[in-house]
Amino acid sequence: MTGGSSLVISQKGVWFAFLAGIFVGLAEIASFFVFSKGVPVSVGIPIIIGGSVLVGAVLGLIFLKETLNLVHILAIALIVVGVVMLSTK
Repeated sequence: MTGGSSLVISQKGVWFAFLAGIFVGLAEIASFFVFSKGVPVSVGIPIIIGGSVLVGAVLGLIFLKETLNLVHILAIALIVVGVVMLSTK
């Protein structure tokens, strides 16, 4: 341990770690599904990663009561615009 601090393990932390594993697994399943449909990697990866960031931001807002400032809102808007641009032909 660096800095002499101890690691605190709580039931809530274990629950969040469990949920994180579930969502990572779901993202992997989504990537297998997307690429099995013939979507190019240059399109599929940004959509999956952008979608994961959006889901994480929404979960943070709802469950962790996080707040967004203007820079965060602009970044999320850019992700949405990028995903829409990549997913349209």
